[in-house]
Amino acid sequence: MSFSEYRNSDQNESAEIKEKIERSNRETEFNSDDFKPGSLERAIDFELGGFQDAIPLGTNLHDNTDVYSANNDAYIDGRTNKYQDFDRNEEYGNRGIRIQPGFEARGDNDDSGLINRGGTRQYYTGVDKDTGIITVYRASSTGNDDPMGYYTKDGVFHPLEGRDGQTFATDTEIAYFNGEEVIDRNGNVIRNGDEFVINEALKQAEDQYREELASEDAPPPPPPDIGPYELYTGIPYEESDAVKLNEEVGSNVEDVLNGGGADMNARKKYRTDLEFPTGITDFLQDKLKITVMKFEPAEIGGGSDISLNEAGQIFTNNLGTESAFFLQTKRTSSNINLQDGVSPFVGKRKAFADREILGSVVLPIPDGVTDFNAVQYADGTMNPAQMAASNIALKTLLEGGSAGGMAAADLFKTAAESGDLPTVLSTALTASAVGTDADRLLARTRGKIFNNNLQLLFSGPTLRPFNFQYDISPRNQKEADDVKRIIRMFKQSMAVQRDDVGIFLGSPNTYRLEFLDAILDTHPYLPIIKECALLNFSVNYMPTNSYMTYDDSSMVVYRLNFSFKELDPIYNDDYGNLDGSDSADMEIGF
Repeated sequence: MSFSEYRNSDQNESAEIKEKIERSNRETEFNSDDFKPGSLERAIDFELGGFQDAIPLGTNLHDNTDVYSANNDAYIDGRTNKYQDFDRNEEYGNRGIRIQPGFEARGDNDDSGLINRGGTRQYYTGVDKDTGIITVYRASSTGNDDPMGYYTKDGVFHPLEGRDGQTFATDTEIAYFNGEEVIDRNGNVIRNGDEFVINEALKQAEDQYREELASEDAPPPPPPDIGPYELYTGIPYEESDAVKLNEEVGSNVEDVLNGGGADMNARKKYRTDLEFPTGITDFLQDKLKITVMKFEPAEIGGGSDISLNEAGQIFTNNLGTESAFFLQTKRTSSNINLQDGVSPFVGKRKAFADREILGSVVLPIPDGVTDFNAVQYADGTMNPAQMAASNIALKTLLEGGSAGGMAAADLFKTAAESGDLPTVLSTALTASAVGTDADRLLARTRGKIFNNNLQLLFSGPTLRPFNFQYDISPRNQKEADDVKRIIRMFKQSMAVQRDDVGIFLGSPNTYRLEFLDAILDTHPYLPIIKECALLNFSVNYMPTNSYMTYDDSSMVVYRLNFSFKELDPIYNDDYGNLDGSDSADMEIGF
C-alpha cells in the first residue's frame, strides 16, 4: 500500500484529523509570547562523543528581526526541538552514526552557507519523537554541530537559518538534501540524496524506538504508542517495504535456477558507531575508518545502448558514429566521446554514497602504513617469421585483402633476394617437422639463431594489498564489549555467504577504508584506497604469550591482523588532474 493510498483510506481519516489538530496546537503555542526558549531552559550537556550547546533556533516572530524568517514554520511543521542542536530527549538519532556522501560541501568561489571550512563533511539525523519530522545536522569535530534543515512529511527539505539570515547549509548541501545531482570528489554523480537520508533516518529511529520498547531500563518518559516510521509516513512499520524485504525467504530450487527467489543467509546490519578507543571519532587526531558494505558487482556500461540490427551486426549506440565490421565497431574517428554514455567495455562500481552500509568502526592510524603500487611486465619475443606473418594478418584485417596480399608479396621478394634466408627457412621447417626447436637446429647447423626481438612488454595491472596490525587493550567494560563487537563484525562480515537451498554461495561483504584527518576530512598525506575485500583476519588473544584477563574474563590485550586487497586496479585517470595543473595536486591520491 502506497503512502497516498494509506493516507486517503477511510480508516485513517481520524489520523489526519488528529494531525491537523496537533499542528493547530503547535501553531498556537508558537504564536504565544512565551514560546521563545531561554538559554537556561536546557543546561549544557557534555558527554563523550560531543556536547549540546543549547542555542535556541531563532525566529522572525520572536526575535523581531528579518533574519530568521525561514525558521518560522519549523516548530509548526513538527520540528518540536526549539534549539539548533540535536536533543536526544526530543529526537531519535545517534550523533556517532554519520552520513558521508563524499562531495565538497563548498565549491570554488562559493561563499554560501554558515560553514567554517570546506571539504567533505559528515551528517547525522534526528527524528522527532512526537511528530516524526526529520532534522539533518552537520557534524563538527568540536561538537558545535549545525542544523542543516528538516524534511516535512511530503519529503520536502526546508533549510534552516542562522546569523545574518544565511542558511546553515551551503548551496551544494541543499542540492544534495533536495535529491538533486551533485558530484563527489572523485567525479561520480550522486543522485537521490533525499531518499537515502530519509530512509536511513527512519530505519535508525525505528530501531532505537523498538529497543526502548523492549528495554526495561529505558529512561523516562516512556516511548510513544506510535513509532517514528508510522508518524512520518502514515504506514505501520510492519507494512513497510524494508520489513517485507527482510522477511522475504528463498522459495524453491526452480526459482533459484530461474535467477531469483533465494536470498543469502547473511547478517543485514552491524553497529555503525563502533570505535576504539572510546571517543576517538571526535578526538582531534588522525584516524582510520573502516566501513562494512554489502557486496555489489561492478556494473558493465552500455546496457541497452548495445543493439543488434537485422543483419546481425553489433552497434554501440553511445560511442558516437560507427559502422559494423565483423562483429566489431569500426570508428569513423579515433576519439570516442563518452560524455553522454558509458563505455560498454568497462565495469564501474557505484559511488560509495550509493552503497548499502552495514556497519563501521573508527580506529587510530595503525603503525607501518604502506601502499604498494605495481604493474606487471614480462619478457616478450617474436622472431622475424612471426613478425612477418603478424604484419600480413594485421594488414588484411585493417586495410583489406589487397593490402595483406601486397605485404605477403614484399615478404617473399625479400626472402628471394636474401642469400641465406631460404636456407634458414628450410632449416626452420625441418625443425618443425621433426619436433625440435628451430633456434637449436640453426645453432647446431649454421652457428646462428633467429633474432628474437626481445623486449620488456607491459602485461597488465595488479591489485594493491594493505596489511594492518593493532594491539588493543580495553580500559573499561564498555571498551571490552566494543572490542568483542569489532572482532565479531570483521569475522562475520568476511565469511562466505550461502542461500537457503544450498545451491549458491555468495560473496562476503566488502570494505571501505578511509584515512581521516583530525577534522574528519580525507587525509591528504596518506593514500586513498579503493573498495577492498578482507582476505585474512587473525586475532591473537595472548600476544604476550601469557594468559591474562580482567575480572570480567575479557583479555587484557588483543592483537588484530588485517589483510585487505583492493577489488579494482589503480588507473592513471583515477588520480584526476589530467591537465597537469600543479595547484591541483593537493593530496597523494591513490
